[in-house]
Amino acid sequence: MNMTATTTAPTRGRTDTATVHPLGWGRFLFGLGSRWFLGFCGSLLVMALVPLAMGGKAYLIPSGSMRPSIAPGDLVIGSPVPKDQPLNIGLVVVADDANHPGRTKLHRIVNVMSDGSYITQGDANHTSDAQSVQPSAIHAVSRLRIPFIGLPEMWLQQGEMLKLLALALAFVISIIGAIAGSESETPADDDNDQAGEPGDPCGPGGPGDGDPDDLSGDNQFGTLRWATFGGAMAAIAVTAAAIALPCNAASAAFSARVTDGPNTWTTAVAFQPYAAAVRADNPSIYWLLDETTGTSAADFSGNGKNGTYTPAYTMNQADGLATNAGTAVLLGAAGRIVCNTSVANPTALTLEMWFKTNTTTGGKLIGFESTTGATSPTSDRLVYMRNNGRIVYGGWGANTVITTPAAKVYNDNVWHHLVVTATGASGGTQTSSIYIDGALTISGTTTATTNYTGFWRVGSGTIGTGGTFPTSATFAGTVDHIAVYTTVLTSTRIAAHYAAR
Repeated sequence: MNMTATTTAPTRGRTDTATVHPLGWGRFLFGLGSRWFLGFCGSLLVMALVPLAMGGKAYLIPSGSMRPSIAPGDLVIGSPVPKDQPLNIGLVVVADDANHPGRTKLHRIVNVMSDGSYITQGDANHTSDAQSVQPSAIHAVSRLRIPFIGLPEMWLQQGEMLKLLALALAFVISIIGAIAGSESETPADDDNDQAGEPGDPCGPGGPGDGDPDDLSGDNQFGTLRWATFGGAMAAIAVTAAAIALPCNAASAAFSARVTDGPNTWTTAVAFQPYAAAVRADNPSIYWLLDETTGTSAADFSGNGKNGTYTPAYTMNQADGLATNAGTAVLLGAAGRIVCNTSVANPTALTLEMWFKTNTTTGGKLIGFESTTGATSPTSDRLVYMRNNGRIVYGGWGANTVITTPAAKVYNDNVWHHLVVTATGASGGTQTSSIYIDGALTISGTTTATTNYTGFWRVGSGTIGTGGTFPTSATFAGTVDHIAVYTTVLTSTRIAAHYAAR
């Protein structure tokens, strides 16, 4: 069925008739969209090439550690690091990756250490990087983010050929559409006009005969075509400007403040100075206990030693570290967290945790056992609280222990930082110390340990009976930031951990 529209215009005493085809508009809009796509891609390419021509260096982002600020496939332009000039917290830098020699990482500076090194962190990462970065290891300060343009290179590196083919096809179709759209004179179809007939754009006196007063036919739609093309280019320019403008103020565009600017990088998680201090000492296990659901305690040491929660426990409890965003876990009857990975005969060690309780039945805080069950045939390296709130290390086998002084008890329903260090060969006695809230409270000789492979646990487990042992093997209290080290931390580092709370 033909759809015709008849228009009558007083053009030199003539009536023009034209047939309008919907496909004409489709081709017109397809051509417009094709030009926009090609122009947008071209503007991104120009935005990348201009800074490079001015001495910048491009870095492809292959991972999501800086989401939501920077996505995989984005290209970051960096400028050289100013000589002998300290870098501010909040800047995003390209630095050597200590965990992967020969590779670099792009992370944000979240703290400056007293020795001049920097603590960095990915915006999407829950904690800061384990090792500080020396100034000499920083290659560039990031100045400009260009979205999407690195995707083809990333797909090529990852062997995702289908995505590359799809992109190539999109370019081919867009080029065809742009060419076809440029050949389309008008959304209206003029094919029904015959030369010499009324309305013939080529006929004498017809539209398009060069009469400057003629606003129909080619003149009208040629003007429309150029106006549309100009509008599309303006839209592309506005889009490019919206992306590029924030880079003019580098210190603001790449700071830790929150902004909606499309080229501004914001910090996704708050910097945790306590977590940074712990990770700087290379723990073997580090559970933040920030989970709100599930049964797994994530290990943030980088060693993959996750733990498993066993009831009763309550997650998402308020923690006691004012400058460290996170939560804690309340342990109930038989509640415990047991490491999924076994450890062979730990000798020199440091045990670290935060706790809060008002229990009068004591309980096991942390220890080492031969199984992951409720109790084990072999257990030692035990830290527990007595019924009166004093802290004890030792007591397995022979009753050789060290106990915090009676002048201070710790079942006062206040958060406390607990660290126990121990050295000594397997089969011999240990030299051990207990630190509370950053300060040494007691040192001495403790019970000999047994050579076996076992599992670290927090909370309910095997414990002695009678004497100074507590009434309960379960610690009824809240715990947080559990760390186990295969080295003995110095008193200076222990005090630094506490100060970072």
